[in-house]
Amino acid sequence: MIDQLLSANKITRFHYLVFAVFECNEHGKEFLNKMLHDTYMEEPSTLDSGGVTLAMIDGRRSLFRDILKALEFTKSQLKENNYDGSANPTS
Repeated sequence: MIDQLLSANKITRFHYLVFAVFECNEHGKEFLNKMLHDTYMEEPSTLDSGGVTLAMIDGRRSLFRDILKALEFTKSQLKENNYDGSANPTS
């Protein structure tokens, strides 16, 4: 199903790859959840007066936001195209 969305240009290659790695793969789901949790709980070092640590944390959060947006967009496209969830969407 997801291949059809890519072929029909309803999703981009980025959406396709993000969905395949983080939604269709159990290890990918676990990794994303762990990284989101770790980044959320991370605090900048009190010794960092230049804001470098905060910038790195913010950059990671932006990346995770983009990944989550791609997942949600792909899921919405699957739903709009009547994917019922009964089979692996990448097959």
